[in-house]
Amino acid sequence: MWTCLAAGPCDYLSRQWVEYTGIPETEQLGYGWLQQLHPDDRTRVQNEWSGTVGQGVSFDIEFRIRRADGAHRWFRTRAIPLRAVSGEIVKWYGSNTDIHEYKTAQAEILNLNETLERRVVERTAELSAANRDLEAFSYSVAHDLRAPLRGMAGFAAVLVDDWGAKLDAEATGYLKKIQENAQGMGRLIDALLALASLGRREVKREPVDLEAIARGITARLAAAEPSPPTKVITSAGLNTLADVTLVSNLLENLIGNAWKFTRKAVSPCVEVGMTEAISPRVFFVRDNGAGFDMAHAKKLFEPFQRLHPHKEYPGTGVGLASARRIVERHGGSLWAEASPGAGATFYFTLAGKP
Repeated sequence: MWTCLAAGPCDYLSRQWVEYTGIPETEQLGYGWLQQLHPDDRTRVQNEWSGTVGQGVSFDIEFRIRRADGAHRWFRTRAIPLRAVSGEIVKWYGSNTDIHEYKTAQAEILNLNETLERRVVERTAELSAANRDLEAFSYSVAHDLRAPLRGMAGFAAVLVDDWGAKLDAEATGYLKKIQENAQGMGRLIDALLALASLGRREVKREPVDLEAIARGITARLAAAEPSPPTKVITSAGLNTLADVTLVSNLLENLIGNAWKFTRKAVSPCVEVGMTEAISPRVFFVRDNGAGFDMAHAKKLFEPFQRLHPHKEYPGTGVGLASARRIVERHGGSLWAEASPGAGATFYFTLAGKP
């Protein structure tokens, strides 16, 4: 504790101050106490104190005080004026509180933040460069793969068209398989490029009606594969804020997946709806198809990880991986519940309100 006269010079220093600094009180009265401050803080504190005395306002400042062993520690110093009935200041009462540990921790945090920010900038630059390289590589590979695939499919078609009459059924079947596999590889290349592009596409949120999108998708699926008929149930009020292009892709994958795995069901049914959860809204796509063992659920959203034979349920193997990436780009989650032979339900959130 300490006190100063109305004009500013110090007239009392507590025993703790004297013991801490190791300097007799008589040498520190008046403005002698300023000599115990860190040289870098002295002028600032002196100017601040002079301004406070002149304005008659409260004093609150942080500075370093030299300890008896020569070390400097941070203190927070506060003072208030005592006024006479007339309003005139007659005395200043102040205190010094050791905040060295706090200031040290604060400095460490600032240093960590600066280091982290620098690392983030460096890492971002590295990732940007890696993404550019990956994008260039992806398109190069896609182009280099498509050319021989087109050649394979083209030559197979020529053989079937021009030499089909001279080939037996087995040879013709082989040629058709070559064509089918080349087309399948083309679709896979397109799917992989689409998956890679999801990380670069900017997410533009706008009001979206998931019911309308789902109806359009199921109508196209029914037109392409009308038999056996699949019952589709879509709930009303499936509104949210999302990127319309991305969520269309999301529903295309989830509904197409459900449609595929209900082919062998007695009465195939696909339902698109929403749970009773209010925030965040949880949407779902449910089917009564093949289902799967939940013990293998972690494999679902990884590219090329299949839980069913490709011959029975063909596909590129990247649809659910794309679905997860789209949901993650929206800040949401995607998960599934199922059991073998009893269908599956895929739930997702988009972290958006209607």
